Amino acid sequence: MANMEMRVLVVSGFHLRSRLIESSLNKLGYFRIAPSSSIGEAVDLAGCVAGGVELLIADVDVCSASDMHLLNRSWCRGEISNVIFCGNSLAASELEDFPGLLGCMPALFGVEMLRVLIDRMESCPQLLCWRELGG
Repeated sequence: MANMEMRVLVVSGFHLRSRLIESSLNKLGYFRIAPSSSIGEAVDLAGCVAGGVELLIADVDVCSASDMHLLNRSWCRGEISNVIFCGNSLAASELEDFPGLLGCMPALFGVEMLRVLIDRMESCPQLLCWRELGG
C-alpha cells in the first residue's frame, strides 16, 4: 500500500516541468507536494518540516556542484530521505553515487516510470540506477 501522505518537494526552474511532475504525482494519488525553484530553497523547506521530506524530485538542469553539496548535507541530517533526478542533462555516472538517490528520469517521462521509482522506494530501500528502468 502506497504512502499517500508522503511529503514531496519538486525543484525546477522550469514551470512546465514542475507542473508535469506535480500532475504525474497527483495521478498516482500524492497531493502533499511543495514546489521550489532552487535546491537551496528546497533544502531550507525540508529542514523546517518535522520528520523531514520523504522524496525530493530535482531538475538536474538547474543543479550546480554546490547544490549537490547542500543535498548531501540535508540527506545526512535526515531532512530528505530519497531523491529522484530528472532533466535533459542527466549524467548517470556522476549521479549514481549520490547518497539517497532513488533513480533518474528524462525530462519527458511517463507516469508509469514515476510509479516504478516510488514503488521501489516504498518496498525496497536499496538504491536504483536509472539504467535498470531502461532509461
